[in-house]
Amino acid sequence: MPFFENAIELDTYLISDYPEVKSLAGRLFQELINIDPQRVKTKTEEYRSKETLKIILINLIVANDMAVAVRYSRRTSSYTRNSRYGRIYFTFKRVIPIIDTLIGMGYVESWKGYYNRKDDIRRESRMATTENLVRLFKEYEIFGLDYIGVSPPDIEDLIQLRDEKGDDIEFDSFGDKYKANKASMTDDLARYNEFISNHEVSFILQPETEVHALFLNQILKRLVNKGIVRITDFEADVFMRFEIDREIVYGYQIGDDTYILMDGPGSEKAKKRIQTYRKAQISHYRNYYNKYTNSTLYQDTRTLTTNTTSNTTSNTLPITGTLIEFSEQYQAVDTSMTTTVKEELKKRPLSDFGINHLSFVSLYQYLHRVFNTYPDNGGRFYGAWHINMPKEVRRCIVINGEPACELDYKAHHIRMLYHELEIDYKDDPYEELCRDDLNQRAVYKIVSLVSINADTRQVAVKGIRKQLRDKGIPFDYTDKSINACIEKFCEIHKPIAGFLNTGQWGYLQYKDSQITSHILTRMVKEGIPCLPVHDSYIVPAKHEGLLQDTMIEAYQKVMYGFSPAIDKEF
Repeated sequence: MPFFENAIELDTYLISDYPEVKSLAGRLFQELINIDPQRVKTKTEEYRSKETLKIILINLIVANDMAVAVRYSRRTSSYTRNSRYGRIYFTFKRVIPIIDTLIGMGYVESWKGYYNRKDDIRRESRMATTENLVRLFKEYEIFGLDYIGVSPPDIEDLIQLRDEKGDDIEFDSFGDKYKANKASMTDDLARYNEFISNHEVSFILQPETEVHALFLNQILKRLVNKGIVRITDFEADVFMRFEIDREIVYGYQIGDDTYILMDGPGSEKAKKRIQTYRKAQISHYRNYYNKYTNSTLYQDTRTLTTNTTSNTTSNTLPITGTLIEFSEQYQAVDTSMTTTVKEELKKRPLSDFGINHLSFVSLYQYLHRVFNTYPDNGGRFYGAWHINMPKEVRRCIVINGEPACELDYKAHHIRMLYHELEIDYKDDPYEELCRDDLNQRAVYKIVSLVSINADTRQVAVKGIRKQLRDKGIPFDYTDKSINACIEKFCEIHKPIAGFLNTGQWGYLQYKDSQITSHILTRMVKEGIPCLPVHDSYIVPAKHEGLLQDTMIEAYQKVMYGFSPAIDKEF
């Protein structure tokens, strides 16, 4: 993946209390003041400017470790209270001058965003560390720190209502009823977030756990570097064990450099002796993971050029970064930039990537809800990172040191539509559809889900085609074949055919979010940690029976007394 395209978004919620980071931020701030003494005129402005600089610095540290850039907006509308950045001190008039001054000081290189109207290509501005700033990272020993975290969501952000453009809408504008509903939902969610934060959610991946390159090199790496998860065990091909005074100390070697894991086993005394004896550098599992994936899974060969098209006057950054060979068994990706996203998404055992052990703990399980356009449209739960994890990774969840299980509602939205019509549908909705070819089950799952959610048939066909291709499902991707599948679904499921291509997603999500709210409230009351994944739920395995009873009870309460079908994922 190119360095430029794989940029991380500027995150205003990254935090670090490490003195090394604070000291570097203080030094840079003083340099800023020396250049422009009139920048800060009050103590309040000094504090807010320092905090802004610190957030920018932390994002650059994270991006540098990941070997990517930071993408950020230079539009004033991105910095209002209800916008993407929206923190009281993180304003346009404060952020952009600080970034521009860092550029002028030679600490940051930047490429302004552009819009190519001809090809309809938009790119936000990018910034990245220069060698001058990297040298300061080394001077302040920031490379050896395990320092980044993410602050919990603000209480006012737990329940969000957004318009079609993604901008915030006030619940108050819909009347006192919805204002009161928001207050109640906020209390429930705040109670859940406080409860779940006291429980440990870990992931223990085995060598045979199947993952794809995109997960290792982008998804997990971003979570690790933003402090959303912390790696607790990692062993790859470059892993080393040292023994001194009957103590085992872990380390690793990348190129000619040896590193000692300060968060690995062994006493501080033993680690210091190994460090002195081997002239090794201090490191953590986070650094180990970054260095291994950067050197083994990804090559970054940046070449800067200037875009001279009429659509932009600023620098752009075509980068020839590539994923490279992981092991003798993994030969899918070459270095000629002919790799497709499909190759990156091919799942393989963890051991094929040269990784023997990989365990991590979640540091961010907080949830928030998002409603769309109206207070009774959407409302699903987001935030906790496990929601978007591959199912193979979710199977590795351990809660408070105990194995977990995941139960989900079978054919959830199809069954809900039947129940909306007061039809007590109990069958497997895909059985008749796939009677002639059982391999088509995955196809019809996509056909039904996309068609129910799409606003028009045309949108549905495009969406079905994209999902089939993205998932690598063999199929004739022509409009004719996809339309034939839609027609067959309508024929088999005539009672609910009228719901297709009418944009039912918002109403159905509102219903299933109500169900989730009931489940989480009950589980908190019972003292049982429960992790929602839209229409499935994860709890310690010993509570499987109570979870199933609660899921049935919640469904019946929302869906007029009808009963759901429940499957066990693991």
